[in-house]
Amino acid sequence: TCDAFVTENGGRIFFRNEKQRKTASPYVEDLLWLESHKDAIGSLDLAFNPPQDRQGPLWDVYRILAQRGWNLDVAGYITEFRVVATGESSEEETLRNAIQEAGDGKIRFSRNLGKYDVYPVSSGKAEAASYIRNNCSGRILRINKKYNRVVAICDDDNDVELAMDAHHVYVPCISSETLRLNIHRNPEHFTLSKRMGPFATEDMLQAIVKRELP
Repeated sequence: TCDAFVTENGGRIFFRNEKQRKTASPYVEDLLWLESHKDAIGSLDLAFNPPQDRQGPLWDVYRILAQRGWNLDVAGYITEFRVVATGESSEEETLRNAIQEAGDGKIRFSRNLGKYDVYPVSSGKAEAASYIRNNCSGRILRINKKYNRVVAICDDDNDVELAMDAHHVYVPCISSETLRLNIHRNPEHFTLSKRMGPFATEDMLQAIVKRELP
């Protein structure tokens, strides 16, 4: 059981509701956080319409890429979409140009597991973590004010901002060159697992329990 979880690369935050803890879905969405992305994602009334019918700069970028034949993944998403990477050397520049053309300065992207996440500048893992830490501790009953240290488990390009915002980072594996570069620049900020696969994640979870919890 967790107090809160974040989806869509930071776009949506759900908090555990003590009044619903015995129900099948004891989590409720923070609609204030969701509404903070409206300048990028458009009206929430259209959020579950087909993406070509949605409003906002995020979906303007989507439509440009769709018209150009890009392989896009929007299944179930309302605050982001994903672009399947082709491996072509120019694809990142092309994506950046499309965002510059239609994004109105409100859209950005990062790479994760062979795809590009395209999402509002108001979103992202670091922004979501900061929002939870700075604004919502009163909604998480088990938070004690003496705990002001933030740690994270990170492994890919879309984790880098969160990694640099945390006090310390535990890395089960390195999946992007940007993360590798940040580890090289700030080795004391990171703890790397010496194991592989799911054992590496377990290794980092055990390290957090041992080093970070009272």
